[in-house]
Amino acid sequence: MKRRPRLVYRADASERIGTGHVMRGIALAQAWQEAGGEALFVLAASTPAVEARIRREGFRLERTAAPPGSAEDAARTASWEAQWIAVDGYHFPPAYLAALRPAGARILAVDDWPRPASAAADLVLNSSLTVSCHDYPLPPEQLLLGPRYLLLRREFTTQPSARAVPPRAERLLVTLGGADPQNWTSRVIAALALLEGPFVARVVVGGSNPHREALRQAAAACPAVTLVEQVDDMPALMAWADLAIASASTTTWELCHLGVPALLLVTADNQQTVAEAVAARGAAVALGPREAGSPELMARKIDLLRHSPELRFALAEQGRALVDGQGARRVVQALRAAEIRLRPATPADCALVYQINNHPAVRRWSFSAAPIAWEAHQRWFAATLSHPDRLLLIAEDSEDVVGVLRFDLAEGVATVSISVAPPHQGQGYGVAMLRRGREAVAGRAQVLRALIKPENLASIRAFQRAGYLPRRETEIRGQRALVMEAPVPAFQGESR
Repeated sequence: MKRRPRLVYRADASERIGTGHVMRGIALAQAWQEAGGEALFVLAASTPAVEARIRREGFRLERTAAPPGSAEDAARTASWEAQWIAVDGYHFPPAYLAALRPAGARILAVDDWPRPASAAADLVLNSSLTVSCHDYPLPPEQLLLGPRYLLLRREFTTQPSARAVPPRAERLLVTLGGADPQNWTSRVIAALALLEGPFVARVVVGGSNPHREALRQAAAACPAVTLVEQVDDMPALMAWADLAIASASTTTWELCHLGVPALLLVTADNQQTVAEAVAARGAAVALGPREAGSPELMARKIDLLRHSPELRFALAEQGRALVDGQGARRVVQALRAAEIRLRPATPADCALVYQINNHPAVRRWSFSAAPIAWEAHQRWFAATLSHPDRLLLIAEDSEDVVGVLRFDLAEGVATVSISVAPPHQGQGYGVAMLRRGREAVAGRAQVLRALIKPENLASIRAFQRAGYLPRRETEIRGQRALVMEAPVPAFQGESR
């Protein structure tokens, strides 16, 4: 029996580090599992709550006693025979990623800001709003950048995001991370105690929070506040809220996706950029340092949002537009697509190519949409393999054949034809095949050209992401065709 592809996620969690690195790893592991793989977490530091969550999701958990970021740590992490190793944390130097290489796994570096260590990875994931391909010394095809790739756990992406906006926000949610070592939660409770008018507040105390007893005492002094110390359904709690007071962490993206207007606090240095960028997009309101340090000023800002339904509606709309919840699925598609390799077709591939090219989902977008007769295909296949100016390539990942790529060469132009096998359509394989294909014609052509039906929007988007630009329209067999081109070999693409 063939073993399922394995993803190893190396991250840590603690009161100092927080839990966000592991939590977004769970989101990626869920999507990887849904795509047929298995996931394993390697932790040097953790908390009981984090470990319980990993096991509850059904993922394997392994502990390492080696110093985090050390050569021994890398050897332990690399020992699990994975297709991909994701490294998520600020304490992993360039030498750590280099030490993973001998294991043969590909490496995904998960960043919050550009770091030198990430240049050694096969792919870099940075879902920051402010990052660009110019921040990394890597080809654009190795970069997964921006909020399209935000990692949200399954319980958030399956929660309906439509919500009513009441005239006054009376249900307040406070959530400042799993650990909150500086006890920002107590400051928010102090601000809530100054509010007037009817409201109820649910204050989440994370499983790794060391200030439970102090928070219980603070909540007891404010009748409107209820501590929630064991959250079984965070999305439902967010959906209950009219307004959230939250840290500018992973929680920000969850609130955005669910359309919950939020007031953001910076509870760690790495959150400042997040708070500023989300506020600049109009998807949340950020508290400044002076407001965050003063219960009186914080209470005024909370009250402003409580009594501004138009502002809360605008925040919710911008949040939903910013985070569509498909980021983990896109990252998994990129991981699988990065494994694509092309090989020349052989006579043994005749039936395989016929099966793919003759499928109705493929024929639909051909300029000759009629089914292909087997005998005609056999003649065409034999002629193609023997043609000196035609390349027929089979695309495979680590598990399966995913498509067929053909180049017809004439007068410095390589005209491309692509067929993605129907089970693999819509998973990013087409873009990966086109990017790999440019290497196959390097030195044999100066221009790559594609002819696409104008109504085939998915194919047009794939070619654009592979660096092709629309040039003009022409006609093929009485049908309109969009001509798209890209240079060879000086290929200019953009990140997935």
